Amino acid sequence: MQIPVPDDIVMEMGRVMLNEIAKKLKQYESARWDIFPEFDLYMEQLLGCAGAPLELDESKLDGSIDGTAEGDRFEITAHRVNNYVKKGYLPRPDNRRYSREHLARLYVLRMTKGALPLSLLSEAIERLSNALSMRAVSERFAEINDSVLRRVAAVLETATVFGQESESDLDYFALTLAAEANVLSLVSETILARNSYSVNQADSSNDDSAAASSSSGR
Repeated sequence: MQIPVPDDIVMEMGRVMLNEIAKKLKQYESARWDIFPEFDLYMEQLLGCAGAPLELDESKLDGSIDGTAEGDRFEITAHRVNNYVKKGYLPRPDNRRYSREHLARLYVLRMTKGALPLSLLSEAIERLSNALSMRAVSERFAEINDSVLRRVAAVLETATVFGQESESDLDYFALTLAAEANVLSLVSETILARNSYSVNQADSSNDDSAAASSSSGR
């Protein structure tokens, strides 16, 4: 027989939980370019220098995301790195050694892969690094990520979850956040997909023009 917990105790437990999560979000500092080693690394060294993950629940609950254990969401393993290289998400290492650019790119992928397909993310990072530099992309992403973390923390700290913060209210609040995250993910994916298509079409058109020009000059 389950003993019911008074609403005021449930409300206090909910508030404490939201404040604890908000505190962790505010304390986390995104990895910036300068924290990554300047010298090239072998795989074993890379795994220890990929930037600290964002951990909100040390208990590692049994829940999973896309079939992956929750504790593995941000985990970097040799298998995962090799898979990223194989699929073109990361450049191939030079004589099995990984550069600072690899680490910076890996960190961005690591922190955003739960929201978007890795193929679109890697293409966006490639376009940005070509237009600017991987260092600029790394620094800008850290600023954006920290800003988002602080903004979400503020939402949690000031949240009035349907006025009661009972267990069901917290569930509805979590579902609301999930619905917002899903819409934002869909919008982001659409933007990146359309941008990738536009860029590929422009590149194809330029190649055709160059080929036609070369043929006419013969």
